[in-house]
Amino acid sequence: MVVPWRLEVGEDSLEIVDSFRYLGDVISCGGGVELAVRDRISCAWSKWKEMVSLLVNHNIPLAERPKVYCACVRPALLYAVET
Repeated sequence: MVVPWRLEVGEDSLEIVDSFRYLGDVISCGGGVELAVRDRISCAWSKWKEMVSLLVNHNIPLAERPKVYCACVRPALLYAVET
């Protein structure tokens, strides 16, 4: 078990952690993006699994299925990529 570091600032105590989630993104203390990328991929797969019944439904026209993908799955993968 890893015990997190604590930093005393006046009367307050701050906990130092390896990574944390901020505005839907994972920020790590090393400054790398590996955790954030893995989290985005995991989120996109989760959305895919939620929407797969619509994406493979033969009652929905083939031309309409990409719209569902573009509206639901792709934004989950590409969230905050521009930054």
